[in-house]
Amino acid sequence: MRKPLDNLFTFYRGPSHRDDEQYHPGKQLEDNATKSLLNVLEETATRDEIVLEQVLKGIEHSVGKTSITDPESNGWEINTQEPLNAVGNKERTYLIGLSKSGDDPLGVESIDDGTPPVNESRRRLDAVITHDTAGVTVVIESKFNFNDLNSEQLQSYAAALGVNGSRYATISWRDIYQWLGESSNEITPTSEYLVEEFRTYLEYWVLEFELSSSRWTGGTNQVKLVRNERPLRESSEIDAKEPEVVLQFRTLPSDPDKNRGPRVQFTESEWQALIQDLKESGERMGYDFLNAFRETSDRDTFWKPVKDAYEDEGPHTIIASIGEQGSVRKVLRIDDDSDEDSSNDEIKPLLTFQTWSEGNSALRGSRPMFDGDEFYSLSYNSQKEDSGLTDHQRRALFSSEVSFEELFR
Repeated sequence: MRKPLDNLFTFYRGPSHRDDEQYHPGKQLEDNATKSLLNVLEETATRDEIVLEQVLKGIEHSVGKTSITDPESNGWEINTQEPLNAVGNKERTYLIGLSKSGDDPLGVESIDDGTPPVNESRRRLDAVITHDTAGVTVVIESKFNFNDLNSEQLQSYAAALGVNGSRYATISWRDIYQWLGESSNEITPTSEYLVEEFRTYLEYWVLEFELSSSRWTGGTNQVKLVRNERPLRESSEIDAKEPEVVLQFRTLPSDPDKNRGPRVQFTESEWQALIQDLKESGERMGYDFLNAFRETSDRDTFWKPVKDAYEDEGPHTIIASIGEQGSVRKVLRIDDDSDEDSSNDEIKPLLTFQTWSEGNSALRGSRPMFDGDEFYSLSYNSQKEDSGLTDHQRRALFSSEVSFEELFR
């Protein structure tokens, strides 16, 4: 797998001896991401107008307007760190909040184009895309990685720019990723290289790739590829550790504010070792778990090896594990739901991913559990509201030679 630091757009300065928040590497990545996006849009616009057009159309759709992309693309000017008071108040000015989640902290009904903030000249905008002839200005306030948009900041910008709720929206970096991808088949090789390199940069640094999800009465089950979660949170590690891809199994409750939900994650080498151990233990026990998970689309047949192993071996049966005895291990085991609801007429076997500390109780909060229907729904797009693995992803995931890079395809 290509190293993230080899990417064209990965150019943060690393930890600084200064404690000022503005020099935190996460802040540097935030600034670089916005600058990189604008550079891609500006450089490709001279060769392939469609790249900028796709992004503006996406913004247009988010705002609910049909007039942003009327002008020709080659009339647009793209700038960063423009003073707020230099933009001015225009009837066709749009304010866009860009963040990892795309969540709106304010709400269009709360946007007020009233009193401008004090000291406007000291405030600088992350991105300003203008078309002077048409009088259109798109102002983007961006946040990167784990930072959320600030409602007070957005409100002050809206007041200074004369923007109300009809010219305001929030979008995510995933939106940007998808909009850029929609132009990749119609552009010149140089533009294609820049676009794909920036999209890869987003994969490395900000996107959580949700491979599949399935809803149940208590929340949502997820399987994700997450890049580089820890180094960006802990600045002391940013030079010491290469960003990694981890595979994450998680159960997210309906109210995530009360409980983030149990999750277990694996590096590529850990997952390869777990799958290899599952293959070998299945051969010893006489159950072909991997073939059923990989190739069986019938729901009952898909879950039959787990059900048979539960009936023959009983609950708490470990069917795959990694890690040394006497230390922290990660295990895949078969349990049941007898502890969850004693009124169940039929006890169901569950597949449990768990971080396990030998000699101690299992680490709390690290035990996502799936019954047959839930695990099947994660593997197949079985319901309209679910997002299952593609055939390629499912076969790659349950292969003993799995490559996480293949799961992005």
